[in-house]
Amino acid sequence: MKQIKTCLKNLFINLKYYFVPLGISMFFIIIAISVGVPLVVSSIKDTFTGISAELGGVEFDWPSAFNKIIEKVLTVDQSNGLDGVIKTVSDKDWVISTLTDVASALFGESVSGQEIVAMIRNCAQTIVTTFSLIAIMALTGFVIAFFVIMVAVRKGMAKVGWLKAILFSLIDTAILYFVSWVYLKIDPSAIWAKIVLNIVYVLVIVVFSFIESYLFYGIKKLKFKEVLNMKNILFWAIGNIIVLAIGIGLTIIPIVVIPWYGGYVLAIPFVEIVFLVLHINAEGYIGELAHEKKMQLKAEKAKAKVDAVNKK
Repeated sequence: MKQIKTCLKNLFINLKYYFVPLGISMFFIIIAISVGVPLVVSSIKDTFTGISAELGGVEFDWPSAFNKIIEKVLTVDQSNGLDGVIKTVSDKDWVISTLTDVASALFGESVSGQEIVAMIRNCAQTIVTTFSLIAIMALTGFVIAFFVIMVAVRKGMAKVGWLKAILFSLIDTAILYFVSWVYLKIDPSAIWAKIVLNIVYVLVIVVFSFIESYLFYGIKKLKFKEVLNMKNILFWAIGNIIVLAIGIGLTIIPIVVIPWYGGYVLAIPFVEIVFLVLHINAEGYIGELAHEKKMQLKAEKAKAKVDAVNKK
């Protein structure tokens, strides 16, 4: 039960870092949007201007064109959440179809000419590429934010030097990045697949964090079976699953309360803090065991010296 209490304690203590990952993530998202959105708008405007010229200088209302595109985006099925929306609007065929429909509605003429089709396809490629770059920037911000708070928390909670804190955090960040990549590859409607991935992730992290922590804290100080045994794995797995469940609840609140996907941004820090706690839970425990063992050995040596002196 001590392990479960420690897991919960670590979660609530580290919620104080909420604004650190939020600030870092927002920094990258704002940069990505401020560069990407003007690029997309400019590409669409140039494309419609080119179509107008190709059709003999047919006049068109740019604000009306832009509004029609926004209307198309707003009609995207949102039942599969943000990842489903992103998957749709970043699909090149969907973008081509949308631009073609808008162009047909605007010009009231056929937009099936070879030159016009080529312009639309080029614009669609620019949009898809830009969306991909925005997503990469956002994910980069997410990963960097995780790494920064991981180093800070590990330095304080596990009481390690900077070199170990950075090394451990690089390994854990790489694992989280890989799992995030797999998670995004799963079909948005495959809820059970995501649940299974989360549970497997928790179990793998429990075992991995015990082994990792033993190599850096407990080797030559603790017996391996003192660290990695069924009792420890069971209680830490239960504790981490409870932490994960609470974390899911914390992320749902802003997503439900804040409209138009703003809640997803506010949920990012909760996601990162939860994963941070999952990675670092066993570390503090094993570090404490190693410290206790070290103090015990010192006490035994001191006692042995005193006994030796007394015998003389």
